Amino acid sequence: MKEYKRISSCLVRSGICVIVKEIFNVGDFIMPQPFLSVLILTKNNQRSINYALMSVQPYADEIIVLDSGSQDKTLEIANRYTDKIYFREFEGHFGQQKNYGLSKCTGKWIFILDSDEFIGENFATTLKYLHSGFKCITMPRYHICSISQWSHFVTKAHYYDWQKRLIKNDSNIFYGNNKVHENLQNYSPRLHCAAGHIFHLDFLLHDYTARAKKSAFYDHLAGGGYPQLYLPENYPYYTMPMQELPEPDILQALRRDKSFREFELRENYFITLRECCKWKVRQAATSLRVALKF
Repeated sequence: MKEYKRISSCLVRSGICVIVKEIFNVGDFIMPQPFLSVLILTKNNQRSINYALMSVQPYADEIIVLDSGSQDKTLEIANRYTDKIYFREFEGHFGQQKNYGLSKCTGKWIFILDSDEFIGENFATTLKYLHSGFKCITMPRYHICSISQWSHFVTKAHYYDWQKRLIKNDSNIFYGNNKVHENLQNYSPRLHCAAGHIFHLDFLLHDYTARAKKSAFYDHLAGGGYPQLYLPENYPYYTMPMQELPEPDILQALRRDKSFREFELRENYFITLRECCKWKVRQAATSLRVALKF
């Protein structure tokens, strides 16, 4: 239904443009500025990119894919969702790569999503806060540890893991000099929005050895001191059921995909109760801050 509404809206806008051109005998009619651009960076992400694109398609006015040399089916999959695919060689600096991607976005707002992430059913609620006067909306991220049990990690490193992903399209907002975990500049005022989550698949896609190699690569780029966040096995971690679901078609596709790994569940009743209560408080705080405009 969402896809039907999106296509219908596009057809209506196109029809209006044609009518205006005929009546007023104008040349190229300027389309209104898109509201939401989605930016996704890719390289050899065929196992996860479809989930990312499928999840944002109902909300995006344009999808920008910036690739740095995929050799698998990543671009073939991306072409099903967008024709705005660009190439830029990765030069060891994620901030510069994202800044180039931002320059290709034309929407009033930009949502930055990693190629191994997707969004859930509450994203529409998050989008309502774009009209509340903030320049940046920060979203919490789930690091998924089990698809079958729909659970995520709970450690200081892995939850809430607030991500600055929804930003106004403003040339003064850009990524700074950090090569890894790039730091966003000039994004205030921002809102910690306790509504929808980002879902991270990386721990299910790669085994311990692959993630250790990735962590070492990031440590090299950062010049040392990079925490081994990609190795939750090294932490005294806990798990708990996630409080948000993806859209039903994505959840079904995830559960049909047999390539995902599963972590040992380490649930703790008191930690689960604590986190559920904290989430309710954060939801109330989000609404209160918007209502009081501070």
